[in-house]
Amino acid sequence: MVDVTAIRAVRYARDTHGSTDLSGKLSPPYDVIDTALRAKLVAAHVNNVVHVDLPVGDDHRYDRAGTTYRAWIEEGVVVLDENPCITVVHQFFQGPDGVSHIRKGIIAGVALEPLDGGAILPHEYTLRGPKEDRLELFRACSATASQVFCVYDDPDLLLDDVFASLVSAPPQQVATTEDGVTQKIWWTDDLDIAAAVTQFFKGKTVLIADGHHRYETHLHYQNEQQRRHGQKEVPAGRVAMYLANIADPGTAVYPIHRLIRDLEGWSSETFYRNLSERFEITPCENTLESVKATLSRLGGVFGVMVPGREAYVLSTSPKTPLDQLSMAEPLRSFDVTVLHGLVLDGLLGIDAAKLASESHVDYVKAESDVMPKLASGRYQFACILPPPDPRRVAQVAAAGQRMPQKSTFFFPKIQSGVVFSPLS
Repeated sequence: MVDVTAIRAVRYARDTHGSTDLSGKLSPPYDVIDTALRAKLVAAHVNNVVHVDLPVGDDHRYDRAGTTYRAWIEEGVVVLDENPCITVVHQFFQGPDGVSHIRKGIIAGVALEPLDGGAILPHEYTLRGPKEDRLELFRACSATASQVFCVYDDPDLLLDDVFASLVSAPPQQVATTEDGVTQKIWWTDDLDIAAAVTQFFKGKTVLIADGHHRYETHLHYQNEQQRRHGQKEVPAGRVAMYLANIADPGTAVYPIHRLIRDLEGWSSETFYRNLSERFEITPCENTLESVKATLSRLGGVFGVMVPGREAYVLSTSPKTPLDQLSMAEPLRSFDVTVLHGLVLDGLLGIDAAKLASESHVDYVKAESDVMPKLASGRYQFACILPPPDPRRVAQVAAAGQRMPQKSTFFFPKIQSGVVFSPLS
């Protein structure tokens, strides 16, 4: 089962004017911040969390991040909760598809579990580099400013009832972040609420939606503390995590589309003919809206858009050689698995090594970017994927399987700096 409790977190204090506005202080997760965005965040506020969460420069950058964090504590920029609390975060946003939503989540203390323990489920593979970076930062700061994002299943919206009274009051902090998302934040040390949350999660599992690298780093750091102190129970064994209800429409999951380039000798005619031997093909207008509508109507696997030419949607049929895929169900018939295994690798030779080297595939999350990129002349075609079914993603994870990287896009990102989680 998942062990979820209230936790003493560190959070930004009111400023000298008593303001509760965190705009300018929060940042997206470190792994989506490029040089230009980091400079923008640094300019937004002298105490922007990026100074701690994404240090740059020489080999001493992690030490500088730790020094900055401890100085913020001494100066009262951030303060430790007096009592264990649960934080509620509502994010008001417009998705990549243009539809407005409110995602409701909580930040609470979660006891770490091994990834093969069956309580906290991963669904993607990770790379070594990001984990080494986060581990150095954990060691230097003994805290983390960003949370692992997990989802749980609550079709009856039971936790909404638990927090109804709290969120009916004005938020204790607010922020409009660089992605245009409005964040409203409440927290409570009410013991009855904390007990209700703990009880709700007993016997349940959660799925890691975003932050696989951070979770594995937490496990490594916990192991370091256990060896150092010679005991199983260590401070790093319980960390603040963000938890959202997968049954709530606001917990939206979006596809990540693929743009294919630099294939030698590729022709749209040969590609179409080869695909027709494996899939049922339904032509449609060469617009993103038409491809999406056809995918939705047919329950198709993915769509193909050839710039300036044709577009069509592929659906599986008895002739689709799913048995060529080495993995078992439910992963084998998942849209992105079929695309990668039977088309990118099976027909085009874009194997795992080429995917890792990014020699032929670029990824697009914002739908507004698809058509301009196709019109640029750089790409031979686009693969348009349907939105992933979050419950199918959970089924894959529960079966002990992991999906290809960049299979799911949980939007918006969880902002770093809403709370800091002490690790010592």
